[in-house]
Amino acid sequence: MGFAEYGPGDVVYFPEGPFSGVCGVVREVDARRAKLRIDFGEGLVHREGGVLRER
Repeated sequence: MGFAEYGPGDVVYFPEGPFSGVCGVVREVDARRAKLRIDFGEGLVHREGGVLRER
């Protein structure tokens, strides 16, 4: 996936790797620098109906 597929407010889910099962919200996309700014809630979070909610 490229950065153009993400926009501010999108919910991202990490199904594998060190962040397996974690959701976050995209706050900023900088395609030129190939960077995403993602916010994570305090504690555990999950995606419910496309909305980020804390457990």
